[in-house]
Amino acid sequence: MGLWQMLREYCERTYRTNEAQLRHGTGQAENNWECRRRGEDPLIDMNAACRGRYGSAAFAQFSNRDDAFSWHCFRR
Repeated sequence: MGLWQMLREYCERTYRTNEAQLRHGTGQAENNWECRRRGEDPLIDMNAACRGRYGSAAFAQFSNRDDAFSWHCFRR
């Protein structure tokens, strides 16, 4: 499953919207993905997004601090 789809599913589960977007362009990995909602755009908890897809032992980690698309999920 791709990153974009996983984040959209997180937004649907958590905020009842399926719109995930970048807050500061594609460069910054940390604190950059958000769920788009009317009146607020809450940041996505990347660890929670991974746990929602892969279970409670999953966690998120980026491979490049300057690339918002470099997030991957891992299991402990």
